[in-house]
Amino acid sequence: MSLEICRHLLIGPALIVAAALQPDETPKKPTKETVRYLKPSGTDWVLESEIEVSRDKDGMAATSVTKRGRSQLTLKSKFDAAHRLIDAVVTISGGDQDQTGRAVRSEDKARVTRQDGEATDLDCPPGVIVTSAPDWTDAFFMVRRYDLSRGGRQEFAGLWIHPTQPPLRLTFAIDRLGENTVEHDGENVRLDRFAVELRGGSRYVGWGVAARLIRLVPQGAPQQGIVLDGWQKTTSELRP
Repeated sequence: MSLEICRHLLIGPALIVAAALQPDETPKKPTKETVRYLKPSGTDWVLESEIEVSRDKDGMAATSVTKRGRSQLTLKSKFDAAHRLIDAVVTISGGDQDQTGRAVRSEDKARVTRQDGEATDLDCPPGVIVTSAPDWTDAFFMVRRYDLSRGGRQEFAGLWIHPTQPPLRLTFAIDRLGENTVEHDGENVRLDRFAVELRGGSRYVGWGVAARLIRLVPQGAPQQGIVLDGWQKTTSELRP
């Protein structure tokens, strides 16, 4: 385990587990983790997204649920042990009728089919991050996979799918800018600070620890964005 990971181990069992297992390492037994991200709403916080990641010797499955009013977007993706996409399904519910899009990989291509049946073939390399909108899977996995020992700007392949909009083959980028120290549960915790580039070149500043995204805010709008449940007060004074 790297020194960069070891230095964060005084912050609770959930993050110790995340630190002990590298993002691309095959677990010895099945693991499951669920995280909840909140967004500001007036003077309170409300649920924005819940992400669940399950892993075993055969690969990984990720489910992301993002709520916006009555609308809910659910994104489910499965990967094999070589980190290759098997398939992904995105569903928007809450309206008169659910809308669904699907991506299925064959060799090095993914065929993405929208609700109306229109299909598009796109490159699909191993390790691709599947995302949609509204969805925070991209930022979650970028912080999870960032190699602190290598540092610098790191890029990740992305596949954006949606029930009604054309799919996109994207490149996401993340770069470590420095660190901030905060007090959490009575302990001083050093958070890595990142510049994050998502779809369309939208820019964010994120903070993470032990391969876990803690807070993400749009560049220039520090009062917005999302925060890991339980870290609202801890990160309230963070500024890009």
